[in-house]
Amino acid sequence: MRYYDELAKSIMTSAIRAHITCNLICGAANLAKRNVSFAAPKFVLQAKNQSKWYRIDNSVYDALALEKALPLGYLKQIDTFSECQFILRSQLLDLVNCMSCMNPTAPVIRYVLFGKFGTGKTTTLCQALHWAYMNDFIVCHVPFARKWIHNFKEVAVSTWKSGRIDMPLDAVAWLEVFKRRNEARITALGMKTSKDYVWGARDSTKCDEPLMSVVELGIARPKFATDCVGVLLKELKMNATNEKCKLFVSVDCVNSFFTISRVKRADKTFAEASCLSLVHAFKKMLKNDWNNGIVVVTVDSRQYLYLERPSYLPLFLLGREGFELLEPFVPIHIEKYTEAEARSYFEYMIAKNWIQHEKARREEGQLELMHLSDYNPLLLDKLCAFMHALVDVLFGLFRRLHFDRFILQIVFLNATEQTFSGYQQFTVGVEAFQTEFNHEKLFDRFDRL
Repeated sequence: MRYYDELAKSIMTSAIRAHITCNLICGAANLAKRNVSFAAPKFVLQAKNQSKWYRIDNSVYDALALEKALPLGYLKQIDTFSECQFILRSQLLDLVNCMSCMNPTAPVIRYVLFGKFGTGKTTTLCQALHWAYMNDFIVCHVPFARKWIHNFKEVAVSTWKSGRIDMPLDAVAWLEVFKRRNEARITALGMKTSKDYVWGARDSTKCDEPLMSVVELGIARPKFATDCVGVLLKELKMNATNEKCKLFVSVDCVNSFFTISRVKRADKTFAEASCLSLVHAFKKMLKNDWNNGIVVVTVDSRQYLYLERPSYLPLFLLGREGFELLEPFVPIHIEKYTEAEARSYFEYMIAKNWIQHEKARREEGQLELMHLSDYNPLLLDKLCAFMHALVDVLFGLFRRLHFDRFILQIVFLNATEQTFSGYQQFTVGVEAFQTEFNHEKLFDRFDRL
């Protein structure tokens, strides 16, 4: 009940937050009077291409290391089609339009992407990451922060701050990806350290050394990798404030920063996430005490799905500490597919021959799939993958059981009727699979397995 009371209060003050958001986004009109100009972005996403697909070059995909940031299901799609393409959704256009009006002399604006599970928050965040990379931002991205809290590789006691906990291997992995994304840009800008740093008895970094030397040291010496991440973020923050670079900070599943971790202390109690050195360093980047940058985060409700009425709203997921740290922020609701976006999805899948059955390619079949998935991008993708893959899965299973063609035909026809008996409206599934299995070419494929 306490949560719903706070939620009611937040709804009552929505007009105040809307006023704050309006001032943050529409401040460009006032800045024009003060002769503050915005640099035109190099990579532009146009509204006329809404609901259409756009392709990312393989060289950019590799340089940006998107395989470390995208969801696993989307990576399988990229591997299958041998290309990386995204739908240009309205929520991404809103986010890009706001980021394009960044004022380098004003405090950073925080953007919070929220929505129901499977609507595309992580994918939208990766699209924003790509936009920032193409527009010469130095990008600092944390993919699915919950793995630092629950699925960490190794922990160690911090040598810099007592009571803190380091994660050396996770820090090395993050530094390697950061180097892959930003080494050329940082070197071209000639960014250097602002003071001396002493890591140990024999390791130190002098003032005015290249900033990438800190990254190299952290990769070579995992013992100091966590401290190197903290120093690197502090130096980047300072350089951005001095307008030497543009900085883009993004965290996927940021609400994990405000929970209890699975790291056990000496007294067998679980440490809070804020006691982890990596989390502490990135929480500093979420503050708006620096300039010339953008902060984009997502909130994820997967860890609360066991509740009877889980909420996907930022107030519930962030809690009081996280909400107060990020406020004021610009909320962006990632919603389900519109009908135009869903049809664009089907056009792409049909063009790639991922949806092969004739009735699934027709209007009535697509409408059934849309309504069965409730326009949820993840569910729609799973349904289309299910229709494509179930035939091969059953073929392989029956082949291992040494079924001949006649027994296979009888078993399959009974199995499909029972499988789809609970979905009377979903007639495409039964007819599609029965027709496919009665086709001689498909049985020839069974003989070749």
